Amino acid sequence: MKRLKKLLSLTLLSLSIVSLTSCNKSSVKLEENDVIFSKSVYVDLSNIPEKLQFNIELEAEPIEINLGARIKIYEENFQYKNNIISIDTNVFKDEAGRLKVLSGEQALKIRLDNNKSVSKDILLVDKVIKTAYDLQSINNKPQGSYILGNDIDCSSISNFEPLGFMESDTRADQEFLGVFDGNGYALRNITSKYSTDLTNNERNYNGQTLFEDESHRNGDVWGVFQTIGSSGVVRNLSLDNCNVAGRTIVGVLCGNNAGTIENVFINSNCHADMSTHFYDDNCNVGGIAGINGGTIKNVVSLATTSIVSTYLDYGDNYLEEEGVNYHYFYSGTKGWKDSNGLDSTGVYAGIGKSWGLALDCYALKFETADGTVAPFGQTHLYENKNEDGPNKGELKRCEIKTKDEMKNISLYSNYSKDSWNIYDNSLPTLKAIYPTYKY
Repeated sequence: MKRLKKLLSLTLLSLSIVSLTSCNKSSVKLEENDVIFSKSVYVDLSNIPEKLQFNIELEAEPIEINLGARIKIYEENFQYKNNIISIDTNVFKDEAGRLKVLSGEQALKIRLDNNKSVSKDILLVDKVIKTAYDLQSINNKPQGSYILGNDIDCSSISNFEPLGFMESDTRADQEFLGVFDGNGYALRNITSKYSTDLTNNERNYNGQTLFEDESHRNGDVWGVFQTIGSSGVVRNLSLDNCNVAGRTIVGVLCGNNAGTIENVFINSNCHADMSTHFYDDNCNVGGIAGINGGTIKNVVSLATTSIVSTYLDYGDNYLEEEGVNYHYFYSGTKGWKDSNGLDSTGVYAGIGKSWGLALDCYALKFETADGTVAPFGQTHLYENKNEDGPNKGELKRCEIKTKDEMKNISLYSNYSKDSWNIYDNSLPTLKAIYPTYKY
């Protein structure tokens, strides 16, 4: 009898140990042909896969993963094997199937059993952009975050509407405020014009009513993006055969940047045109941006820029008290100096005016209509230019170069080799930022 009780006790203990072991055992398994992120990681919140899997080498076993401040992922919902973490993505949803996460950049904090922790950045996107329609639809949610899934050919859109909106009565906080990650891919064949007829004064100044929203009607602040807001990020993107025409403050990539632009290549078949150069030096055209109040770094632009060549005023309706007409259709100099000490033409190779920081950027060297070489850009520092407005702006290691000079590898010492292919005697090209492979 005693022996029977002892056997029964040992059996119950064994079952208990098995039960505890099975409770702690992950239900997530690495399987053949699973897609693994080998470097950076993103999740498409509109189409979440069953598992999220990525390479990471850890010095000890992970015991818990935190996604932001809201989601804790325990061992039963992840597996770590062969330097790959596999996470059950059901943890992103509540019991009713609703998302518990918002789009944007977040950190996965991985706690290890040696009392240490490591972090892995992850990008949660509202949608993977795969078509020109997907791209144009970003204006339905300009606060969202997006990634390109492939090169996008926009030739099917006869007149592309800029992404994001300038502040207006109908568009409060509708600048592009999310993340747009090109993932090394290109936007191609974009034509975006505020007016399709620039042959007379009225159309030059007032444009045409081509877009429904008032922010886009008159053409002020123009580019593939109209305004990138303070929290907006545009990165890892190429532009190819993108041609934009706005009234004032124009850039191929954006009219106005208050956020972050990083790792962008603008090809030589891109062009920005501006129809009016107002009698103030904030209304300029640049190959990258019209105005920069944020940060622009590691951008290479081969784009050209120009101003419509007519020199006509709009009549006496715009005469100021002193009898001066400040609203000119203009090409050429106006008799004042920009922050480089040069006669201002309104035409710049890189940035029309920077109140913010631009560093390690290169723009194509070309001549303006009056035969002068377009400068990279200008700042608003009082030491160069005493007038109203912020006393700020920095262009650091931002230069104009010929196309051949841009093939010098020494220019790109501060460019990330994780983001760029850089070889001597070649123009730099962007890499895929979120590469994957099959297990």
